[in-house]
Amino acid sequence: MRMYINIQADGDFITDYTIKVTAVPDGSKTFKKWKCTGCEMIGDASSPEAEIKFSGDFTVEAIFE
Repeated sequence: MRMYINIQADGDFITDYTIKVTAVPDGSKTFKKWKCTGCEMIGDASSPEAEIKFSGDFTVEAIFE
C-alpha cells in the first residue's frame, strides 16, 4: 500500500514550509519508512509520524510492508 500527497499551488507562495504527516496502515500492512524527494525529512524517517520541510515541488511516499 502506498500513500501519495499531492499539493498544488498556482502563482507565488511562501517558501520553507513544514508539514506533519502520519502514515496509517490499512489491514495487515506495517509502516516501514518515508520516501521524500525534493524535501527534507525532519526526525526519524522510520517513524509513522514525521515532519517534512519543503520549499518547492516535492513528493512524499509512505512505504508499507
